[in-house]
Amino acid sequence: MQTPSPAGDDLRLGDKLLARGWPCLAAKAYARAADRLIAEGLLRRARAEVEREPRRALDTLRRVEALAGPCAEGLRLLAEAYRALGQPEVARRFARAAEAPRTRRQGHAVPRPA
Repeated sequence: MQTPSPAGDDLRLGDKLLARGWPCLAAKAYARAADRLIAEGLLRRARAEVEREPRRALDTLRRVEALAGPCAEGLRLLAEAYRALGQPEVARRFARAAEAPRTRRQGHAVPRPA
């Protein structure tokens, strides 16, 4: 059984909106789904990069956030990347943000560390 994804939710919403005769709203839902699908692929790439190429992982995670917004998994990967780069304090901030109840539930982040 496949795990439901936010992109799939947006695709289904687009289908419903299109069936109801709202093509402009459907197009927005489809565009959001496309962005989320791209972000999911980039998130997989960042998982692979975080240990061996942490700087590249940071760039990839910035792209994920630009496309789909912050998410708990992205924050955890940011923490790992900063830890690998020898920045434990920044890593701890991202790790705490990833564990915040609001982040886990809604995919929202706290502001970036200074």
